[in-house]
Amino acid sequence: MPQQLHLDLRVDTVEELDAVRDRALELGGELRFDRSDDPDEPLRVFTDPAGHTFCVIVV
Repeated sequence: MPQQLHLDLRVDTVEELDAVRDRALELGGELRFDRSDDPDEPLRVFTDPAGHTFCVIVV
């Protein structure tokens, strides 16, 4: 299996997290895990159309 890079992206608000979700899905990504309601560290995990994983975290 080829080596892959894990990418974490940071946003400032849950509203921005929602906007990133919408855009990622528009571009062919898939939502794999949703913890956007976590009060301490909201995040979502996606895969891009090629299957590469990336996380978007509210900080």
